[in-house]
Amino acid sequence: MSQRSIHSLFKPTSVAVIGASNGDKRAGKGIMKNLLSSGFSVTDNARNP
Repeated sequence: MSQRSIHSLFKPTSVAVIGASNGDKRAGKGIMKNLLSSGFSVTDNARNP
């Protein structure tokens, strides 16, 4: 595995959260909250099919 592919894995430039929800006890909300609190810039990558 090259250095570049490892860097992409641990320092992504974008992510998609599948199953994002506004429900307080839902995993998707917790994931989005953690991404935002860590400084990750979120535009519109939350998806709930």
